[in-house]
Amino acid sequence: MDVLGVAMNAYAFSREFSIFFMFLLLLLFLGCGSKENEPGTRFSTTFVPTQQVPNADNTIFVVESSEPMPENILALDIMVHSLNGFVGRAKFNMDFFGSVIQYEDFNPGDFLGTEEEVDYQVTIPVNNPNRITVDITRVAGNGGVIGDGKLITIIFRVGGIGSSGIDFTDEQLFQPNGQVLNIGEWWGGTVVNSEV
Repeated sequence: MDVLGVAMNAYAFSREFSIFFMFLLLLLFLGCGSKENEPGTRFSTTFVPTQQVPNADNTIFVVESSEPMPENILALDIMVHSLNGFVGRAKFNMDFFGSVIQYEDFNPGDFLGTEEEVDYQVTIPVNNPNRITVDITRVAGNGGVIGDGKLITIIFRVGGIGSSGIDFTDEQLFQPNGQVLNIGEWWGGTVVNSEV
């Protein structure tokens, strides 16, 4: 092979290596991994309720909990305002974007009674990380309740940058005898996460 051929091969290799190196630098600059999943990532989280102060009876709405929470944890209180039908059970789905927040846990509320008087079931449906199903029932024999209070606190782990609606679906209130109460407006909100 002559000198010119060697030089041409070296140039071609050098050029390919330069393109590859530039591509690697671009990936590093843009971030080839998701920052949401990096340990130690800190988020600034804002919850914007659809209905901050209810102006009508029979309203179920979401507010950010006033309880102190660890970093990257968001606690949302499901509140009841002026329910005027006797309630023995509440059942609903809460939908959200699992890439932004993930269900972590719950704390009992006070609206339907003490922990001894109420059974709480919160589950994540199979193959649907974007939803939780909540079923809260007063233990048989305790009758129903009316008025105001906290139904439950749902605790989420902040998982990524972006925004997510907090939406109720299949929401139902039941009387102590199991009949559906055809009352209640359910208001969610929006979670917005940004990296700090």
